[in-house]
Amino acid sequence: MASTLRPATTPRIRPALDDDVPALIAIDTVARTDTGRRRQIEHWVGQAECLVADRGGTILGYAVIDYSFFERRFLAMLMVAEAARRQRVGRTLAKAAVAASGEQVLWTSCNVSNHPVQALFAAEGFFECGRIEGLDPGDPELIWRYEPGKLLSSGRTM
Repeated sequence: MASTLRPATTPRIRPALDDDVPALIAIDTVARTDTGRRRQIEHWVGQAECLVADRGGTILGYAVIDYSFFERRFLAMLMVAEAARRQRVGRTLAKAAVAASGEQVLWTSCNVSNHPVQALFAAEGFFECGRIEGLDPGDPELIWRYEPGKLLSSGRTM
């Protein structure tokens, strides 16, 4: 889908507020039709696990950082409004998740079919380190990790 929002300044990243929940549900492609996801968004916001990308009062995307992956710091969700995709919103949220993790390793995952997110993770210094079959039939889950201070092939550190 083509972007309809004009790129402007880098969005502001801030903790999600209870008042943001309706906007988060509206941009989440699953939550629109799945009550379980809507409840999950409410939980993430209530637990202060959710960051939002906000530009001029409009929520463009959100990221969730929790400990749901073997009690390790995990970027559990990275969602960008369809109209704001390809405008570096996801990249800004990923950078915020890395920054919020400090010196901790940050884990995340995505489906094999999600090529844009794979490119984003690789560009931001995440390393693919595993694969899980059977969660989504025919679309394995790739596991990624970000290790602070690890040397990139370019010779610079993360």
